[in-house]
Amino acid sequence: MDWTKSKNIFIIVLLVTNLILLGLYFSKNIQYRGRDESWRFGREVKKVLERGDIHVKTSIPGKSPQLPTFKVAYESADGPRLNQRFFGGLGEITRNEATYLQLVYGEASVHFIDGRRLLYEAPGHIGQAVSGERAQQIALEFLELRGFDTQDMELVDVKEQGDEVLLSYTAKVKGHYLESTYTYITVSGAQVSSMDRLWVNLLEKRPEKRAPMPAAKALLHLLDQPEMAGKTIVDIAPCYYFNPEEQGAVEDLTRTLEGSSSVGWRLSFEDGTELVLPGE
Repeated sequence: MDWTKSKNIFIIVLLVTNLILLGLYFSKNIQYRGRDESWRFGREVKKVLERGDIHVKTSIPGKSPQLPTFKVAYESADGPRLNQRFFGGLGEITRNEATYLQLVYGEASVHFIDGRRLLYEAPGHIGQAVSGERAQQIALEFLELRGFDTQDMELVDVKEQGDEVLLSYTAKVKGHYLESTYTYITVSGAQVSSMDRLWVNLLEKRPEKRAPMPAAKALLHLLDQPEMAGKTIVDIAPCYYFNPEEQGAVEDLTRTLEGSSSVGWRLSFEDGTELVLPGE
């Protein structure tokens, strides 16, 4: 047996092992140091916000997740389709303009504004006031009967006011909210008396991913908004949002508005309001 050759091989193996262990050691130290610095920065941002009378009753995320991006478009419709969907084709189109469409059937009406916002109104009450839970069932049945997909809808707020229940929904994609989408539904008695909807549909998933800027850095933008004084943040979460105006997509509001989803941070406040901070 060639002991000299074996000795050299043994020494090389030891050197390689030591290099691997050394690399792991420095890697962990850098990782922990990064976490520590992120935590310190978040703590300092909380202090700065407090001086601006903006309070944070939740942890500030230290890591920005990589989120997939999507091609998206505002939910659209035309007069005949809306007439069939809401009134079984029995309604009348009373106005049909470039950026405004109106249909009427009895006391009920549908308005489609700027090729993206849908309003439905049906004044009157049918039956006794219902609970918030029953109102949610009535709202979902109303949407599903009119061909709306409710799988991507997340209930974010319920308010009971007298014999009315106000429901607020936001779209949710891959576990994250898609802002600024909304469906506001008022249930009066046992019927839907109004709906205000601005919704976005996913067209395709794109290969690239994006991460929003650090949450602590994004929160500093609140200091430029005087109306934030006195507010208390109770939740901070990564989200998607779609703003075609930012992407230069709004030149002709009569066409379907499409673009790419962006990433940001969704803030929930103690008073029930929400705000999206762009993260790019």
